[in-house]
Amino acid sequence: MPPREHRNGGGIPALIYDGDFLRRLFSASDLNSLPESPPNYPPPLAWDPVEGADPAAVAARWKESNRLNRGKKPVIYVHLPFCQYICKFCGFYRRIPRAAEEIDRYLRGLEKEVLLLKDSFKGVPIRNLCFGGGTPSMLTGPQLDFLLGIFRKNFLITPGTRIAMEASPQTLTPAKARKLKEIGVNYLSIGVQSFDEKLMRSLNRPQTRGQCFSAIRNARKAGIENLEVDLMTGLPGQTEETLLRDIDTLADFDLERVYIFDWQPREFTGCGGLRLPSLQDAAIDRAREWRRKAIDRLISRQGYTMRCGHWVYKRKGEQWPYTYDQQEEEGYSILGLGATSISYCAWRQRYQNVSDAEKYRAMLDRGLLPVERLRVLTPRDEMANHSVVKLLHINQLVGGHFMKKFGSRPETALGKELDYLVRGGRLFRSSDSYVIRDRASATFDLRAVFYEPSVIEKMAERAGIDPVRKPGGCGLSELPADEPFRNSRICPLSSGLAPEDLGLERRGGRPRAPAEIAAELRRKRDEGLEGIIFADAAPLRTDRASLLAGMAARLGFRDISFMAPGLGGGSAKDFRRLRNSGASSFALVMGKAGPRKEAAARAAAEAGLSLAVVKLLEGKELLKPQRSLSAAKKLGAASLLYVLPAGYGGRDTLALYRDLKKNAGRIRAAAEKAGLKVRILNSLPCLLRPHHEALFESFVHIADARENLSGIIKLETCLICKYLLHCPGPSEKYLDRLSARNRARSANFYSTRASRYYDIRPIKA
Repeated sequence: MPPREHRNGGGIPALIYDGDFLRRLFSASDLNSLPESPPNYPPPLAWDPVEGADPAAVAARWKESNRLNRGKKPVIYVHLPFCQYICKFCGFYRRIPRAAEEIDRYLRGLEKEVLLLKDSFKGVPIRNLCFGGGTPSMLTGPQLDFLLGIFRKNFLITPGTRIAMEASPQTLTPAKARKLKEIGVNYLSIGVQSFDEKLMRSLNRPQTRGQCFSAIRNARKAGIENLEVDLMTGLPGQTEETLLRDIDTLADFDLERVYIFDWQPREFTGCGGLRLPSLQDAAIDRAREWRRKAIDRLISRQGYTMRCGHWVYKRKGEQWPYTYDQQEEEGYSILGLGATSISYCAWRQRYQNVSDAEKYRAMLDRGLLPVERLRVLTPRDEMANHSVVKLLHINQLVGGHFMKKFGSRPETALGKELDYLVRGGRLFRSSDSYVIRDRASATFDLRAVFYEPSVIEKMAERAGIDPVRKPGGCGLSELPADEPFRNSRICPLSSGLAPEDLGLERRGGRPRAPAEIAAELRRKRDEGLEGIIFADAAPLRTDRASLLAGMAARLGFRDISFMAPGLGGGSAKDFRRLRNSGASSFALVMGKAGPRKEAAARAAAEAGLSLAVVKLLEGKELLKPQRSLSAAKKLGAASLLYVLPAGYGGRDTLALYRDLKKNAGRIRAAAEKAGLKVRILNSLPCLLRPHHEALFESFVHIADARENLSGIIKLETCLICKYLLHCPGPSEKYLDRLSARNRARSANFYSTRASRYYDIRPIKA
């Protein structure tokens, strides 16, 4: 692990620079990047321009990186820029070769580049070997043999190495498909883009539907194990109907993977000279809506599973090789070879080769690596990159993963930046994670905080944009009014739960020592909790409850609640004491309403405690919630907390979830009519939204670096369906497993009738 160095010299850009200046600068940076490129830090625009690189220096950094990153096998990406046509939609470097000899000369140059670096990879097994372009499948059989021979002779290509190649429909003849299988290609991407012939001709891709169908069948017949078709959305002249027809066309082929790419008019595209970092707002929103509808259709009609908002898979399609640094498995290296390719040498360097095949060969002939820009990485570069990529791609930065990779907590390494984002309302703490609140502004805000001012100045110089400093900086925009969650998690603490959960008493009724509870509360606070629920099956003594409330308040908890059948004594004085100790609310378990409970409810209200009523949610309650709501209203409650049973006592969890899903709207309507807020404990939030808020322990606000879906909140176990327009709720398989698990646990943990009311453990697969 590299030496620890965390300082962000010069402060936070959002406190220094004008917001409009930063937006122009980040837009220029995006334009300067390749399509689909992750938001890596530092961005290519900040790398130092060079006229070739010393092979010995670059190779030494690779050797050191492979030593530091031992156990994380690197990826090799090879760029082959040759095409039959210059498609107007393509944003990658490509060219039409003047003769076959031009490709041969390029391959000999590629071999020279490999020979300059191969010793740094001695004994290092390769994870993925990927050939992109351009159109690699345009190479002849002998050229493909020579190409693969370069890598089999000079790198450790194992039986586990995934070999991937891109192909165009026009080049994938039966003979070519057989050759690809022969040289070891086991992942093949076919760049169809659209089956609409007229649309493709308008973009200088004269392919036919018949060629596309034949290419897929040829690859399947040749025995290539994993096939992908690439489609595009947002193309000039494309419509929603065109894209959805393409999706329906794929139904006949049962492909392992379908990738839908948002068109980006980047550097090398040729659509009327248009060069933008992305489509404009209205166009990109429209393209994303089409893509999400297409993804929905692939899942609902063709049985695909989702892992990312841009692709779906079956079988081994989930294992498709990546060629960008996305911090997958907390980051592995990518060796980029060929013109315009980008390399990420973990812990040590990032660089990009020249974007010209002639210059590429000329530099290699002079004994130089064909590099046009390079950045030697600092430890902070790696920490900032990990943080930005994780937050933008999966919307959370996990402290434990950060600690394992860097040897320090994110609060220690990047505390200034994280604190600014939390205080500014852009991040919140959830257990061991930092989670994005507002997806719409995150791509700007994260860069405006994590980028070093020295990097900003370099980017501005190379983009030709004059830096604009502003006293107080640009600040962060306010959260939207319909913010979907608060900056807190509420953890239930109860003796009615499993032994590992904190409770007020140990098994057998022996009270827990205050010091033991205090230690557990400190651990929960350090995990990011801001709220706590103390729960027990028996009435709480006033002195005990006040002690616990005071303890939690002194430790910094802001939302302190109690859940119990009642308080011993239950006088107004008792509740005032509880309120003065720091408690904010009291949840009263609903049984038979009577004078004692009504008196306790009145006393709690008079003391300034917010009152909630708790009831088990099952049976007739799902169909007729009005009676419970009326009773809660009579007691003066502000909310009704339903506890959803979780499979104990022979109950069928699967049936309960189905019934709840069916009747969630009915419960919501009844609650609105009664003027009460309803929350459901022990529920899957994706099952209930938008009908209710849900109280649960482990959740993630899910989105993607290219998305703007700021209202989605789901458990980590729900990642499979995170981008669906209409969440279908938990799968049958998930619920079956959940139900079986809870039935197995019920005999051990839920033997008493009273304890069932406190089965509020969050559901985790």
